[in-house]
Amino acid sequence: MPIEANDRGFLLGDGIFETLRVESGTPLLSERHLRRLARAADVLGFIPPLERVREAVAEALRPCSEGAHSMRITVTRGPGPRGLLPPAEPVPTVLVTVAEAGPRSTRLVTASLASIRRNAASPSTQIKSLGYLDNILARQQAEEGCDDVIMLNTDDFVACTSIGNIFALTPQGWVTPAVHLGGILPGIVREVLLERGPVREAELTSDDLSQYPLARSNSLMGVQPMRVVGGAVPDETAVGRLTEVLEEVERLEA
Repeated sequence: MPIEANDRGFLLGDGIFETLRVESGTPLLSERHLRRLARAADVLGFIPPLERVREAVAEALRPCSEGAHSMRITVTRGPGPRGLLPPAEPVPTVLVTVAEAGPRSTRLVTASLASIRRNAASPSTQIKSLGYLDNILARQQAEEGCDDVIMLNTDDFVACTSIGNIFALTPQGWVTPAVHLGGILPGIVREVLLERGPVREAELTSDDLSQYPLARSNSLMGVQPMRVVGGAVPDETAVGRLTEVLEEVERLEA
């Protein structure tokens, strides 16, 4: 459907999205993504049209029977009058797009520390909202030769990278920043790894980044080894175990 000129997602960033990986026509962990989409819509205060979303996903999957693809599901609150207050009975806009995606890579990525912070008190930093400007600006701060940046929250705890969750391999095992610290998006890969046990939540500070081997994750790339500039080299075998857990759950839930 066309996006109207007064759509609040376009004008105000009043909307949410999900990005998921499609392999040979199968969207991976799709029910988890739809559940998170519904939770995000609840935070914004509107009912997500999940039936329309499922229909749009099915239509978008038709040309994706072979190879790997990236699928983005965007849901806005829909058209509205001028001003900040939304309409009493919103009619959400649904847009589903796909693009070709390459294979997941286990290449070591490097990251530097961004000065831009994730707002620990903002609910928008814990959902996939359309407002990604902080992450865009942070990514532009990456040091030369770096693939990503690591963002702290406004309370000086490690939050995430510009495009995904972060993990550190401590002497007690893999840890990832706890959601209650604020500014942390509860990613789908992160969710799987927490459920299956190889990862637990903890506090991480900038000092920990150079001390421990790191990894990053999102639904498209899976889990990748990562090191901060001047930091410890990741244990690729340990990262590989995280990947094995993720791929097992993707197969089970396909």
